[in-house]
Amino acid sequence: MKKIKKTDIALIIGVIAIVVISFFAIQGNAPKIEKPVTVTGEGGLTQINYSEYEELINSEEPFIVVLSSATCSHCQNFMPVVESVSKEHNIPVKYVDLNEFSDENMSSLSESNSYLKRNQWGTPTTLVLVGENVVDSLEGETDEETLLEFFEEYRSNKAASRLRNLVATTTTVLRDNKEIKIPIKEVVLGDVCILSAGDMIPADLRIIESTDLYVSQSSLTGESDAVKKLTNSELKSMDE
Repeated sequence: MKKIKKTDIALIIGVIAIVVISFFAIQGNAPKIEKPVTVTGEGGLTQINYSEYEELINSEEPFIVVLSSATCSHCQNFMPVVESVSKEHNIPVKYVDLNEFSDENMSSLSESNSYLKRNQWGTPTTLVLVGENVVDSLEGETDEETLLEFFEEYRSNKAASRLRNLVATTTTVLRDNKEIKIPIKEVVLGDVCILSAGDMIPADLRIIESTDLYVSQSSLTGESDAVKKLTNSELKSMDE
């Protein structure tokens, strides 16, 4: 029987450790969305301008906004319904009047979130957003019962699941001698991953080069201190 060298054992242990650590790192550091997804703030309907809309987008906090127009007959029917439901059920709802937007505002608005980029839309349109991601949408005018059902669905775990699917964890890879940031699910065989302090391990990796690489594996071993990881060449030199 062929004897296994100490260096071979060290390499095998190293590979197993990286695979296991990768699994726990991904499981432990995946973005978590609270259930149910809720908006915060004072209940009722509040008008905002484009700058305030942008601030809400940049805050990454969930919010509801109605795109309306004072000259739109459907909006004239719908907005009193929104005001009544939001006030009675203490739901914070924002709205914008597109008549008050400049051409520049309108151009920016059409590129400001995932729904408006993909769809033909008109007024009124009700959107539930987190950042530029649209969790749910409602087109046109509706009655109080339907609107309330829409808001209740938004608060449900179903909506939380939709939002979780929208949140993409990214990593930096080297492709064509350029560093680019991509979603972890798009990492492929042959990618060179570049990790910095605090980064998630995106896949099963082989360490090519590192400087003071320490990995937290407390979920694996219970150790509170991070453990230093070495390249294959460093492991070999230790056994010689």
